[in-house]
Amino acid sequence: MWRRQLGGCRSKVRSQHCSRQGQTRELNGSENQIRFGVSPRQPHRAGPSWRYDIAYVDGSHQAPDVLIDSVLAFKLLRVGGIMVFDDYLWHMEAAGKQDLVNMPKLAIDAFININIRKLNIIAGAPLGQIYIAKASD
Repeated sequence: MWRRQLGGCRSKVRSQHCSRQGQTRELNGSENQIRFGVSPRQPHRAGPSWRYDIAYVDGSHQAPDVLIDSVLAFKLLRVGGIMVFDDYLWHMEAAGKQDLVNMPKLAIDAFININIRKLNIIAGAPLGQIYIAKASD
């Protein structure tokens, strides 16, 4: 079910990322507004109107950055919203010589384990991605 609903989401979300602040576009039949400029130090200032239906975590592959992005995105995700983690199995170094800090997996696992009571893991994600649904704040 989720896979069908989220199919093709990656390319659409990335194209939305390039839009200007406040620009409204159509995505999967619903209106979406893309906003930039929320301070990572004060996501609570975004207010209730800045709650999102989907958060796509795909940036730096360094575990500390991925963990910070995950925590901040989760705060802005509405209850029932979906968070997509990309590049779960990505690594920079050769197989068997990976540095855990240079991989998103460590941060994604830590985030999920710490917040396990506030989320549900969605089965059926493509290889290399993890989908979760926010169950509570």
